[in-house]
Amino acid sequence: MIFTIDGREILTSNDFHAKLKACSAVPDFYGQNLDALSDTLFGLVERPFMIVWTNASVSQANLGEEFDKITEIMAEAAKHDEDMGLEERFEFELVD
Repeated sequence: MIFTIDGREILTSNDFHAKLKACSAVPDFYGQNLDALSDTLFGLVERPFMIVWTNASVSQANLGEEFDKITEIMAEAAKHDEDMGLEERFEFELVD
């Protein structure tokens, strides 16, 4: 599944978590915080799963350090799946 996030709609970390929770691949019990994001990306979401974050620089400007924390978790999850040699894995792409 490819899930697209438009950075123009993500002005706060709550916006990001609400958008992700609305994705059909994300469990209904998603806790809308960084720990829940990690849990979800490291195993609760069915693979293959890709997040394409368009207009990412807009979110980065609005979220600041929180953007860095979110994308760090995404990068760690993607690397974990790659290191495990999974054919179906989590991936993400930041697009401007």
